Amino acid sequence: MKFSAEKIYKYLSNLIPQDKLKHFFWGAVIAWPLVMFMHVISAWFILVFIAIGKELWDVDRGVTEFNVWDAVFSVIPAILFILIKVTQH
Repeated sequence: MKFSAEKIYKYLSNLIPQDKLKHFFWGAVIAWPLVMFMHVISAWFILVFIAIGKELWDVDRGVTEFNVWDAVFSVIPAILFILIKVTQH
C-alpha cells in the first residue's frame, strides 16, 4: 500500500477536528510565554482561566455551547511546556 503525505494529512484531519487543532494552536501561543516567564503553577491557572473564559464568552455570545474538550485542547500545550521546563532543571 502506497502512503503519501496527502493521505496521512487526510487521515489525521479526520481523526482530530479542525476546531480542536485551533484551540491547541492558540493554547500553545498563549502558554509559551506564560510558562517560560512565570512560575509554572501561576501559568497553569492563568491558562485554565483563559480557556474556560473563552468557552464562557462563546456561550454568552451565542456562538457555541460550552465544550469542555475545547478547553482541554487549549490547555494541553501548557502541560507539554511545563513538562519541558520542569525536566530542564
